[in-house]
Amino acid sequence: MLLIDVEHRREVRREERSLSRSDLPARAGEFLKLEANVLICGAISALLEAMLASSGVRVIGFLCGPVDEVVAAFLNGEVAKPEFCMPGCGGGGGQGRGAGGSGRGRMGGACVCPKCGEKVAHTVGRPCNRIVCPKCGANMTRA
Repeated sequence: MLLIDVEHRREVRREERSLSRSDLPARAGEFLKLEANVLICGAISALLEAMLASSGVRVIGFLCGPVDEVVAAFLNGEVAKPEFCMPGCGGGGGQGRGAGGSGRGRMGGACVCPKCGEKVAHTVGRPCNRIVCPKCGANMTRA
């Protein structure tokens, strides 16, 4: 895992770490001890995502691409771009699947942030109010 410290939307430090625990509660606890407030990952189980999110961690899952490009996109509020979506995960959104989710953007429609106006593709089976805005962190609403 790559831990990145960010100040004023700029990377200030990187450090590679490993998680040694395999059972989900212990793995979540191990991650939480790192005091990270955002997790950007390729794939995550719905249960682990829920555990982390319920502890205040913003989970942005099902992303891929060169690490430096994904980090730059996150820092610029552009991580929701379709080119960062894992293959088979639908179009933009840049959000984790969440409990009960089934990919992103398959049936059209959009979720919109009531705070900043950011739009992401709606996920069938996942209420918009369970999606966190990739730009400002507020809960989205159905467009």
